[in-house]
Amino acid sequence: GISHHNDSSVLDVKAVDGTPNKYVLRFLVPKSKNANLSMIFLNGDSLQGFAPEDYVYQVTLPVGIHTLPEVAAQKGDAGQQLDEVIMDAEKNQATINVRAEESSYSRTYVVVFQFTQSDADTLKMIYEDGQSMPDFKPLEKYYQLSLPVGTAAFPDLSWEEGDEWQTIKMDTVESTANTLVRQITVTSESRRTRTYTVSYAIEKSDVDT
Repeated sequence: GISHHNDSSVLDVKAVDGTPNKYVLRFLVPKSKNANLSMIFLNGDSLQGFAPEDYVYQVTLPVGIHTLPEVAAQKGDAGQQLDEVIMDAEKNQATINVRAEESSYSRTYVVVFQFTQSDADTLKMIYEDGQSMPDFKPLEKYYQLSLPVGTAAFPDLSWEEGDEWQTIKMDTVESTANTLVRQITVTSESRRTRTYTVSYAIEKSDVDT
């Protein structure tokens, strides 16, 4: 008769003279040499442009992202062994080491991340005493404004940021009884700068000498 085992079958036979003989058939299944992944995931989403035979990827992260995404890998073969993903915050990269079922075959995938800093260096609006400045345009940097005779105080200036990553400061560069010049300097996340200059002059009365 024949009995089956995990990797072999045993055939028991008897010769004509009744002598028993046992034949063992062993099946050798070659181990897979496939060390390629089937997919890489960033925060649960498939890596765009992934191909199993490509091992280095450049990923540009959008403005506002300041941390590396979670990286995960999907085996390309059930017998593969995956090491834990190595996240290197200094190099902004993830490394995935894969070993095939035939462990002498291995692959290394590297995903390099590039952070994108905002270039926005314009304001959305400048306000005078809480009211939108007439004729304000984000790309226009110089404003010369006249105030009527008898104005007792210059307007307080405030603004609406272009985005949340800007740094903004205001300086007074000239101040007299009848004139005021203020500069609002906007620095983007990427260190681009734009300076708005707002100049006020109080009109003189016709009787002023």
